[in-house]
Amino acid sequence: MSDIGLNYRRKSFLPQIFRTLTIALLFVAVAFSLYKGFTILKETFVSREMYVGSDEARIQLIEDFSTLSLSLVDVPRGAKITTYGMGKNIDVSNEKFYQILYVDEMGNEIQGYMNAINIVEDYSDVIFEENVYANANTYISNDDSFLELNGGVGKGEKFSISDWELNQDGYIIWYKLYNSRIAGYASGKYFTTNIDEAKLDYDINKYFEKRDLLHLDFRDRDKNDFENNPVISDARSWYINYNNLTDIDVFIEEASKTNINTFIIDVKVSEGVSFESEVTNKRAGETKNLTNFNKQHLIDIVKHLNELGYYTIARIEVFKDQGYAKTNSESVIKYLDTQLDFKDSQGNVFLSPYSKDVWSYNLEFALEVTEIGFNEVLLDNVRFPNVRAKIDDNLDFSVDSELSKEETIQQFSMYIYDQLSLKEVYVSSTVLGQVAFYDKADGLRHGQQWHAMSNVYDYIYPYMFVEEYTSSYLSGKSPFKYQYDLIYLLNTEVNKLNSILGGSGSKVRPIIQCYNNWGYYDWVNIDAKHLERQIQAIYDNGNKGFVAWSKNATIEKYLYDDRIEAFKIEYIKKDYSGSFQ
Repeated sequence: MSDIGLNYRRKSFLPQIFRTLTIALLFVAVAFSLYKGFTILKETFVSREMYVGSDEARIQLIEDFSTLSLSLVDVPRGAKITTYGMGKNIDVSNEKFYQILYVDEMGNEIQGYMNAINIVEDYSDVIFEENVYANANTYISNDDSFLELNGGVGKGEKFSISDWELNQDGYIIWYKLYNSRIAGYASGKYFTTNIDEAKLDYDINKYFEKRDLLHLDFRDRDKNDFENNPVISDARSWYINYNNLTDIDVFIEEASKTNINTFIIDVKVSEGVSFESEVTNKRAGETKNLTNFNKQHLIDIVKHLNELGYYTIARIEVFKDQGYAKTNSESVIKYLDTQLDFKDSQGNVFLSPYSKDVWSYNLEFALEVTEIGFNEVLLDNVRFPNVRAKIDDNLDFSVDSELSKEETIQQFSMYIYDQLSLKEVYVSSTVLGQVAFYDKADGLRHGQQWHAMSNVYDYIYPYMFVEEYTSSYLSGKSPFKYQYDLIYLLNTEVNKLNSILGGSGSKVRPIIQCYNNWGYYDWVNIDAKHLERQIQAIYDNGNKGFVAWSKNATIEKYLYDDRIEAFKIEYIKKDYSGSFQ
């Protein structure tokens, strides 16, 4: 037996394993320390792209987190920011702040501090709210186009949120909502996280004891002011109906001699449309093209007017639409006893304002109109038929609704205003003359209520035609002979009504009569002198702008009796000069 064999020992691997584990653990510890150190270093010094999150639209960016100094700027939630590290704890509130860089919409770089709770890594987390409550009776749609309405939402109703879209200012454009009753898309402006705010009633019954208005929405609303479509505060307007669009150059030539700066142009009226519309061809095939213009033709007209410096307004008749009525007879108001179509004094049928299909059609058409280049969309005949109770009680509105007429008109107004405003056009509506006299409107069933409309639209256009008023409005004096007095009185009334809304009422642009009507015993030629007095009365009462309305008028009829002289004056507010003929 050799010596080698006798000295053999089995070698142990345990020390080697321990050494290997020790080295591995040491390596992990060092790596973790390096990672931790890098993370701390990164959080302290290295920039990261993050987002602003909140349950509110705007978050303060402050100059000095240690003293909570005044805000540098309010940053919209959803905005992308660059963080530069975590700040120190604040002893009083035990809050932490990031130093951040925010680049505003003008490209300005602003550095400051923001509370860490308002900074998130993923854009999907920028909305903090999980549940919201409806703060008004509103509508809900099957998709975010809002062209297929799904039903109504009750004031105070609770919803969970499954999706949303923000605008650049941090406000919700729409929520995708659901509860056990209904699901769909709804405009963000009609929801709040505060149940008490949602159920708050805006009681203006104290001003009008005869009617219950608690079901209407009178919340303060901001009016539109688009950077790329500047507000015109003093719109001095001529109206061009579809018959006269072929003579637009003649109107432009005459307007150039005056202070007229605005044209209102028919695009959809009761009889038909002013261009070949894809929407009417699809949804109201029996609608007439009253001009034989294609869409590009109208685009060229509006572009030419805008290039000349004129403000352009598209006029759309809403619930008086004979073409849609022929194609969609189920939406027409009928008599209950005979099921014959209701017709007004001019022989026009009326679409039911309760019909959500009529709502979506008018929205879709108006959206098409915004592509033409108009600065503003003016909605006309946003109402039920203007009849008294005896007739109204015998009408079948085609759709059962628990909503009052006033509430229906307001909800439609909110619906179309919300969607058109996204296209950066101003949205306005006409109202009947009686609406300015609240008590005198008793017994009529048209559904227009001044405050319910004035707090929605950017501008409101009350009809102030001399021929529609009697001497009872002027204590026995003839409105034709005292045109200044009548228009001054009407503007006084609408300003009183607007004052109840505080600062959220629409700006008023009266529509005045620029044509003669010899069918009245006390008629007076509406010449340059009388037009001047009507317009001066508007300005003397603190309003600005007007629409000189002449129905079916060639330029010769429009400027009959040298009316053009009334449009050359630079109107300013003067002291009320008393009654005169």
